[in-house]
Amino acid sequence: MAKDPFGLDVIDDKRTPTSKPSALADLSDFRPSTAVPDLSEPERRHIDLVANRSGFSSREPVEIRRRARTPVVTQALHTRLRVEDYNRLVAFCEKHSVAYAEAIQMLLDHAAVDEIGNSSVKR
Repeated sequence: MAKDPFGLDVIDDKRTPTSKPSALADLSDFRPSTAVPDLSEPERRHIDLVANRSGFSSREPVEIRRRARTPVVTQALHTRLRVEDYNRLVAFCEKHSVAYAEAIQMLLDHAAVDEIGNSSVKR
């Protein structure tokens, strides 16, 4: 075997062509396995848990949840509230499972405020 200028062995790669291709050259009969093991949901969750702990991430697509569009036209409202009032609004919304917009609508309905701002409730 010859040596290169750095003292490493040089492999003479003069392969002679063969009349018959190697066994790996013909993959026409290769078919990937379609058998997927049937796993129960607890087994799948356990496998996912072990994989996550080992640093592997899922290849399954993550579903991005979209909120349903409301059939009514909406308008953004940006306001500054005292912290006490903000906390009361948030607590009310959480207790009654409503969005801020619904809570404001409930407040306006309770105060009997019409579309031009008149209220039948006396202060």
